[in-house]
Amino acid sequence: FKFILWAISSALSSLHFRCHLTQAFGVGEEFLDSELSRFIAGGRLSAKIDKVGGKVETNPPDERNSQYQAVIKKGDMLLTSVQKLARVIDS
Repeated sequence: FKFILWAISSALSSLHFRCHLTQAFGVGEEFLDSELSRFIAGGRLSAKIDKVGGKVETNPPDERNSQYQAVIKKGDMLLTSVQKLARVIDS
């Protein structure tokens, strides 16, 4: 299973590969798009589906983006904690 994800993520950017996948596994493009979108939404595959262009493009995460996401997440957690503390103090 991990090998399949690796193969998909490494060669996904070409339309030819997408057509090859649909033929090799005997599935339609809609099914492939829905399965890929599940992996993308779940964070297991870093890519985006371009329906207009008819292709799937990989976009590997960079270090700066992951650091930004971590700061945002920690900031949200801190803000939630402060709001809970303020409610306790006000009560």
